[in-house]
Amino acid sequence: DAPALATHSLGPPPPLMPLPTGIETPAKGPSVSYAQQVAEAKALASTSLDGALQNLLSHEKTARLAADVGGTTELVKAMVSLCYDAKDWDKLNETIVLLSKRRAQLKQAVTAMVQQASTYLDELAEARKLSLIETLRNVSEGKMYVEVERARLTRILAGMQEATGDVEAARKTMQDTVVETLGGMDKREKTDFILEQIRLCLEVKDFI
Repeated sequence: DAPALATHSLGPPPPLMPLPTGIETPAKGPSVSYAQQVAEAKALASTSLDGALQNLLSHEKTARLAADVGGTTELVKAMVSLCYDAKDWDKLNETIVLLSKRRAQLKQAVTAMVQQASTYLDELAEARKLSLIETLRNVSEGKMYVEVERARLTRILAGMQEATGDVEAARKTMQDTVVETLGGMDKREKTDFILEQIRLCLEVKDFI
């Protein structure tokens, strides 16, 4: 007879080594306060708004590329405020567009900028108000994180258009927004928005 082959039991598999704890992938950099730089820029803005903005832009670049959400937001809001305080509305629009297009711009900074600039609308004359609304709508277009802010700006714009008698323009403006898909807007506001869309359609006898 052939000798039996020896068998060796491998036994149970060794236990899995526990994964190391306390190791996290950094999602953002540490927040740095730029209060001193902002204060210096405010002082400079009284004689040179452009110089103050340029100084803050250099700090904004540092904060943004370090993924410093707090610092970037602080600086972006400060630059918007400088333009507002100087009542330089063209520079305000220009600065908003510039900041929104900066490479790797942080979503939180854009959101804060749009929200802050929106608070200025009630104080502006119609032409300047319209210009700022268009700027804010343009920089927020296609950005889901400011879709609610854009919808509210759209409604303000439609109201202005209707007030001038251009109901058709108001209808078109409102119809461009599909509020049903806006996750950040509560049901009551969505319903009110939809009812306004329907009202404008009925005003121009658009039943489709």
